[in-house]
Amino acid sequence: MNERLHYIDWLRVSAFVILIFYHSAVGFFPNDFWLISSPHTSSTLELMLEHTRVWRLPLLFFVSGVGTYFAFRRHLDFDFLSMRLVRLLIPLLFAMAVICVPQVWYERMLMEGYRGGLIEFWIERYFTEGKYPSGHFTWAHMWFVGYLITITTVFYPLMKLFETSFGKRLSDLFRSVLKTRGLYLLFLIPLLFNLALSPWFPKATNALYNDLAWFAVYTSWFGLGYLVAQNHDLFIENLMKRKREVFSLTILLSILAYILFWLDSFDLNIGSFFNQTSIYKTVTMCLALMMIYSLSALMYQFLNFKNDLITYANKSIFTLYIVHQTIIVGLLYYTIKLELNFVMSFVVVVFGTAILSVLFYHLIVRPSAIIGTFFGMGLPFSFRRKKAEI
Repeated sequence: MNERLHYIDWLRVSAFVILIFYHSAVGFFPNDFWLISSPHTSSTLELMLEHTRVWRLPLLFFVSGVGTYFAFRRHLDFDFLSMRLVRLLIPLLFAMAVICVPQVWYERMLMEGYRGGLIEFWIERYFTEGKYPSGHFTWAHMWFVGYLITITTVFYPLMKLFETSFGKRLSDLFRSVLKTRGLYLLFLIPLLFNLALSPWFPKATNALYNDLAWFAVYTSWFGLGYLVAQNHDLFIENLMKRKREVFSLTILLSILAYILFWLDSFDLNIGSFFNQTSIYKTVTMCLALMMIYSLSALMYQFLNFKNDLITYANKSIFTLYIVHQTIIVGLLYYTIKLELNFVMSFVVVVFGTAILSVLFYHLIVRPSAIIGTFFGMGLPFSFRRKKAEI
């Protein structure tokens, strides 16, 4: 199958847009202290976005696995690894050294009363006073990119394995699962990894070195995306046959999650985002899988086409991800200083982030191939060698 899967582009862009909107809103949650939190909060907003909280990251790692499969099958080994490192590692290091700095600066000014300028903070304190949160040096939201680099490296031997005769037998086993309702049970892979490792790594830290339980979860979602892409014809055929069943399960699981965990009126106290019991993890990981299936089916049915909008969005979305959180923190800081009300603050942060992120890409990153290298656009030249057969 050589044609581009346009609905995957829509799915990828949608995943990042949802994440950016979620980050724009989290500063207004009453029960979640973020980098900077507005004095104006909304329990309703937080309740609505509890749903996205459980599947936005699984969806991102899933589409990353899908994209990695298509990149791997097109390029020779060295070219594939080089391309991944250039596209991910350079933006990660640049963001940690430059883009993330204002986030910590705004936080220190608001929370600790720091009065120095950004350049002064950057040169004198950011690199020299330890890692965040006790210090300042951080990868902030770019932890996702750090994890993605590590996952790709760890998963690479499996990519090679799937090209062997033994790997093809494993792929056949996966295809046999896709043909049955066993595809609904694939959430058990990340769940069992997490439950097995949680006694030693009980909390998600986003720090990698002490986050093995959730690293295994994200690797599982990535691997699922890779295998789905490898067997895409069968996956999408059976998914569309079962789409009504998938949508129904998604709705039922969503209702169940709200009843069990998120609606205070029931007061069941059996788990939450901050107290992830085994029951909570089971329901929410199953819901994450169903949301991935539901969104894939919807995108395939209604958005499996190419136009100028998705082409532009697909090229720009990684840059938007890199810069969005710094813009959010800055806008949130100034809405607090200006003492804007909730509605004005929320509008400024959400729409301001979207507009400024797109303008940054369009006016600064897009015109310059060199600048683009630091914002996820890759090198200003193509890798020369490609696999002969795709």
